[in-house]
Amino acid sequence: MPIAQDACGGPASRRLLPSAAHGARADGRWGPAAESIRGETMKNTIQRAALFAALMCAFGPSFAETMQAPLQEEGPIRTYLLVDSTINELQGQVGGPPAASQALHHATSYHAVDSAMRTVPGMSYGQAYGAGMAGGLIAGVIIEGAIQAERNRAIAPVRAALTKGVLQRAMLAALSKRFADEGRTVDKRVIVPSVDLRVIKRAVGSESPAEVFGFDAKGGPLVTLLSDNRRIAVQAELTQYAREKGRYVRQRQLRATLVSAASPADADALAYWSDQGARRVLETVDTAANLMVGELLAMDPAGLPEVGEDTKVDLELEGERVSASGVLLREDAGHVFLVTPGGWLRILPGRAAPSGEPGVAAVHGVDTAAGAL
Repeated sequence: MPIAQDACGGPASRRLLPSAAHGARADGRWGPAAESIRGETMKNTIQRAALFAALMCAFGPSFAETMQAPLQEEGPIRTYLLVDSTINELQGQVGGPPAASQALHHATSYHAVDSAMRTVPGMSYGQAYGAGMAGGLIAGVIIEGAIQAERNRAIAPVRAALTKGVLQRAMLAALSKRFADEGRTVDKRVIVPSVDLRVIKRAVGSESPAEVFGFDAKGGPLVTLLSDNRRIAVQAELTQYAREKGRYVRQRQLRATLVSAASPADADALAYWSDQGARRVLETVDTAANLMVGELLAMDPAGLPEVGEDTKVDLELEGERVSASGVLLREDAGHVFLVTPGGWLRILPGRAAPSGEPGVAAVHGVDTAAGAL
């Protein structure tokens, strides 16, 4: 069967030549009329093939893809969302009495300092303050189950308002909405014990979403009521994976902790957080999801800027001026975004301190097996 060759040397057409329906005789030979049709058909086929080949050579593969593939309208990016199972319930941070240094305690308003110092021998007050600022979630420390259970019983009014999957649904809804705002549609939401490529492969199965996002606690509870009962902390490692050549490749990764503003000093803290179905806890979860996802998608794929141990920035947190180890990435909606020497992003209620005297307390990161908190 004759095949026309294109201008680049390859086959351009596999159009069949006229059959018996066009005048071929029973012995397989062509009659005069059929020969004429055959000649014209071959001529037209070769001309069309030559024209297409010329366009291919001139404009390249993009032209061929445009000609051959059906037109597709742009739409939301198909996304899968994998979320750590620890989001299922609120945990209470195990902590101790206020710090012995009243100046530091007054500046930080965190009760986690003494507890952190007792748990990690040799930790300075500055490091302990760092643990409190990050939510006091020291992943490398193993807390006795009985102590944690007792702490959880102490905050039962707040935990009771978040049973039956309330906390989990709130986080999934907040994440899905934020991704939708960014032009993505979450096709599937999966609760997993942790997020890695092996888990992604099982979750995706035979499907092929363009992206997979992981929301992983990496060794600590996702949502915690701090030991002073006045603040909620949300910590997570967020990872963006994109499908490339049939497999998923990590694009961006952000480790972040958000700490809420404190409950009013004259209010019953547990009543404050449990009021109206723990509305304020859910609002904190929503804020954390929005700010963390927005930061992940906006960040440089190379990661957050590296921060030297001696880098300091003055912040104003809840009316108190403190000197923090880290770099102020930006301010937004009443929060400061602080990058720590350990590579974590802390999202704290406050602002950059106005020019003046240096802060009264030092903020340091705490490096643990799971990363700097």
